[in-house]
Amino acid sequence: MYNIIALPLAASGLIAPYMAAIGMSASSLVVVGNALRLSRLKQPLKAARQPVSPPDVTAVKSQS
Repeated sequence: MYNIIALPLAASGLIAPYMAAIGMSASSLVVVGNALRLSRLKQPLKAARQPVSPPDVTAVKSQS
C-alpha cells in the first residue's frame, strides 16, 4: 500500500519526511509479519506429507 500511494507523494514532497519514514517502517513491519505468518502456515503441511516412492519402471520396460 505504501509503495502505491505514499511513495509518489513522498517523492513529490507532499508528505513530510517523518511521515514518509513512519509509513515505510510500518510497511516493512507488515511485510515481515506476513512472512512469519505464512511460514507458520507451511509448517503443518510439510509434516503431513508422506514420501512418495517412484513407480517401478522395470515392470513397464519388461512388458514392451
